[in-house]
Amino acid sequence: MELEMESSLGSQLKPVDQEVHDRSGRKKGGWITLPFIAGSMLGLGLAINGTTSNLLVYLLKEYNVESIDAAQIANIVRGSLNLVPVAGAVVSDSYFGCFPVILAATAINVLVSHTYMLLPASA
Repeated sequence: MELEMESSLGSQLKPVDQEVHDRSGRKKGGWITLPFIAGSMLGLGLAINGTTSNLLVYLLKEYNVESIDAAQIANIVRGSLNLVPVAGAVVSDSYFGCFPVILAATAINVLVSHTYMLLPASA
């Protein structure tokens, strides 16, 4: 009796990869998403490095901060900015879900970019 149950369960169980492939007709995840993740991380790295490099120059020129102190501040900001994707992933997975987080991030991005365009030019 027990052997019959095991054989019937074994015939019903499929590997997870095959099950995902069967449902949608396409394979999801894996190496297919790698270019998107790599492109996103490349863009994030460029943005963080550009921002902190400009911050370093700004601290030196405008605030007359000593170079060692300015470098330490820029490194703290760079480290903090590198943790933002981790925090965003935790919040997205735990509380809101994928699409509301993408919608909120897009809205914030649009508002911030338009706010900078509305600022008067300094002479």
